[in-house]
Amino acid sequence: MNLLPNAGEDAEEGKSVFDHSANDLQTGEEVPLSQHSAKVALVVNTATEDPKSDSQFRQLQALQSEFEDDGFKIMAFPSNQFNHAEIGTNAEIHEHLESHYGVEFPVFQKTDVAGDNAHPVFKTMKETYGGRDVNDNFEKFLLVDGHVVKRYPADVEPHDMREDIEAALEGESVKKSLRHQIHSKSTHDGQPTPAELEPFNKLNNPTAEELLAEDPSGGRGAFGKDLDKPYGGEEDEPTYLEEELKRAHVENEKQFAEELASGKTTADEVEKQRGEMKIQWKTLMDEKLANDQMTQEEQKAMEQEALEGKQAEQQAEQDAMVMAESSEAEL
Repeated sequence: MNLLPNAGEDAEEGKSVFDHSANDLQTGEEVPLSQHSAKVALVVNTATEDPKSDSQFRQLQALQSEFEDDGFKIMAFPSNQFNHAEIGTNAEIHEHLESHYGVEFPVFQKTDVAGDNAHPVFKTMKETYGGRDVNDNFEKFLLVDGHVVKRYPADVEPHDMREDIEAALEGESVKKSLRHQIHSKSTHDGQPTPAELEPFNKLNNPTAEELLAEDPSGGRGAFGKDLDKPYGGEEDEPTYLEEELKRAHVENEKQFAEELASGKTTADEVEKQRGEMKIQWKTLMDEKLANDQMTQEEQKAMEQEALEGKQAEQQAEQDAMVMAESSEAEL
């Protein structure tokens, strides 16, 4: 009896990942994923020829070794959908993982992880958790009792997930982050409405343009205090000022509507507050634009300085050659 729907069929809403099955990488046999059921699991789409594969596989195996006895299991699904980074056969993939990393967690045969023919595991995770299709190698999904509680972009290193894994194993809530979770179903209060889930077609690390296009929280996001700080604390990282201002606008409009309906404020007072907020918004954006302009000018100045330095170096070399030729002629 076939234990899973064929790739390409719709996954059932709310279905556990462990209700599906997959083909073992080495034997090709269909294996019920219930055999690998664990309190906390990590599903990852892999590719052995991806530039980050060595670091990712070593860290994944380290996590498996560290937490296996606590009820943790990693399940890997190789795929050749991104950058043609998994062109080998299943046998070649198995040999590579065994000889290079001694992988002890289950790895399944090559499959699609995005699109109409995506493996049912990835369809289930997408449909029950939200977000768009996987679009890079080594995206990761943290599961508790077979259901996704957090999704990680490809650039997240496995060792940076230890805190989340430990929390999940201890039965605690997994911490959410603005940088990686702003589009997760559990962003903000963890109780999204169907209307709020409707616009979910974003990855957890959206672009600024995607964030500005729509507010997936339905306006319930808190207006951040540190508006012009970078996502990850690095000075050169892009800020999320525009996104926070957009979110604040939606939140404020919701509050105005509630206060007007309850009689706590008047239409004139609302218009006055809107005017004040527009001034604040413009001030903040003007400051940001000025800072951006300054940064661009500084960058241009640095590039110009480097160019002039290179030109001066080339001129010095030419002068030295002329002097050398002149000395030889005098001799």
